[in-house]
Amino acid sequence: TNPEHKSKESHPGDPDWEEVSGEDEAATGCVGMLRVVFIKAKNLINADMGLDLSDPYAVAGLGLQSKKTQTIDNNLNPEWNCTVRLAVDDAHLDKDIELSIWDEDHIRSVQGDDDFLGRVRVPLKEVMDRSSILIKRKLDGVKTGELHARLDFISLESIFPSL
Repeated sequence: TNPEHKSKESHPGDPDWEEVSGEDEAATGCVGMLRVVFIKAKNLINADMGLDLSDPYAVAGLGLQSKKTQTIDNNLNPEWNCTVRLAVDDAHLDKDIELSIWDEDHIRSVQGDDDFLGRVRVPLKEVMDRSSILIKRKLDGVKTGELHARLDFISLESIFPSL
């Protein structure tokens, strides 16, 4: 086996592969399910003024679906270690998965809407072809920032083997 491939990929049967759970079953579409593990971000821009730092959270979007992580207060290098799940249907097959990071503004009347801290787009087809990918990519749309995440595609047959 290729050690470089092994360091970037995770497959069913590998020790680091998360087994299918009830949460996976609940998030399954007619093709399967996308599991996004937001690991961390590094060197985010500071969207808050004064003494505070950004309060980042991450969002995974596919088609009309979106799921978000918890917010980490006052941190430009957040570690979420948070898993979100999105259903994958036929209509999503040619779409990109959008992973975006936002600064939560707690007092909307003073701070306005949440501030954009960057995004990464990954073609769903790339994840489906490889089953699992680990990304460490610079954030688009901002001067600095990097996102670390793992994306796993789990087919309908893997979740419901008796189908």
